Amino acid sequence: MVAEFQPDLIVVKEDEAHLRGRDPGELPRLIHAALRRAGLPESALPMRKSELEAVQCALEWARPGDVLALPVHLSPPPRAAVLEMLAG
Repeated sequence: MVAEFQPDLIVVKEDEAHLRGRDPGELPRLIHAALRRAGLPESALPMRKSELEAVQCALEWARPGDVLALPVHLSPPPRAAVLEMLAG
């Protein structure tokens, strides 16, 4: 569904706490492949190993005026790190 909006960036990430019985890295590969099939360019789909790395990637990429959606499922300590990044 997100591919219909042709976003400039989707950081595909591992969700360490929600592997749903799959091997680490499997879900990000499946999501990445589906987004490529939906027509998004490789350059718009960086992959990261953790949610925290994904947030860092998106924040480094963003420019003033950009809108970011950061759906993260972090436990309290990493969540605090994300809030610090956003405040800084």
